[in-house]
Formats: sequence, C-alpha cells, structure tokens
Amino acid sequence: MADAAHRVVYRRDYLPPDYLVDGVELRFELGEETTVVTSRLLLRRNPDLPSDVFEVIAKTLAE
Repeated sequence: MADAAHRVVYRRDYLPPDYLVDGVELRFELGEETTVVTSRLLLRRNPDLPSDVFEVIAKTLAE
C-alpha cells in the first residue's frame, strides 16, 4: 500500500467512465439507536463508449 501512496497518476492515465451518473438520492433515517442510509443512483450508459457490462458491488454494513 505504501507504493500506491507514492505512485504518480497523470490525467492521461484516466479513462472515460462506461456509465454516467445523472442523479443521486440519499435518504437518512435517524433513530435513537440506529441510523439507516439508503442511496439511489440514476445511471445511464456513456453514449460515447461501447459498453454492455454493468457490475454492482454493494455491501450492507449492518443488519
């Protein structure tokens, strides 16, 4: 991990995203003992790129 902290990343190293984010909604339910955060993303394919892969990696932090 120490190498990643010192690695130089140039603008030319970045690629355009396969999907564009058109909107984000966050909902917070604040309780005395717990807080629940729900998110909703509005995505669309980047029309400038050919892409047919969509991968979602989600994690529930608490049950």
